[in-house]
Amino acid sequence: VAMSISRNNLNSFSKKEFASFKQMELLDASANNFICSCEFLSFIQHEAGITQVLVGWPESYICDSPL
Repeated sequence: VAMSISRNNLNSFSKKEFASFKQMELLDASANNFICSCEFLSFIQHEAGITQVLVGWPESYICDSPL
């Protein structure tokens, strides 16, 4: 129910990928270099409850590009 993928080369994750972990309660994906595309930002902002799942949201999630 908890996963840590922090400090990796992760630059995005999608609604489909997130949905495959149906029982996830905590996701630590902090300290990655995210590419903040419109699709990624829309997913983060509109996916019900995702901000409660993300450990350290929003201060530990920084867009690497675009600036």
